Amino acid sequence: MVRCKKDDDTKANAFNFDGRTRGLRSAFLLYASSPDVSGGNGTRCYENTFMLLSAGLVTDGHTMTGQGNAIELTVYNATQDLDAGTYTFTGTESPANVFEMPEGRVQLDDADPSSPQGPQVFSFAAGQMAVTRSGRDYTIDIAGSIEGKILKAHFTGIMTALQKN
Repeated sequence: MVRCKKDDDTKANAFNFDGRTRGLRSAFLLYASSPDVSGGNGTRCYENTFMLLSAGLVTDGHTMTGQGNAIELTVYNATQDLDAGTYTFTGTESPANVFEMPEGRVQLDDADPSSPQGPQVFSFAAGQMAVTRSGRDYTIDIAGSIEGKILKAHFTGIMTALQKN
């Protein structure tokens, strides 16, 4: 039997936040049913929510359940899809422009279940998300600053799209 070594270029589906690496299992896009925000140039944009979730978390389009870690970003798109390109965190909802992220957060909930602390939520201060795709396969790379801490995330795989409720 012949065994091959994995490519050294292969990245794990994971994120590193404040020096600690955590795994990612799934990607979701919660898309708006119609363009719901006005763009700066008079065009309408879809305000979609993109989520990367660890094992232990699931979503049905309006709630996230379970225990785990998540990255959640509001993204403006010209379509109901997560369009390929580079998204830039703006920290402002108006005016809306395609490939902007007005808000984002990281939820950490991988602590000891007996801990009374519960999930911790950190808000984005700056960052970018690069999206490439081939058919239904996506590659997502996120780099940002969140409350003075560094975030780097990578995900490659199929993204589930659900209409926002």
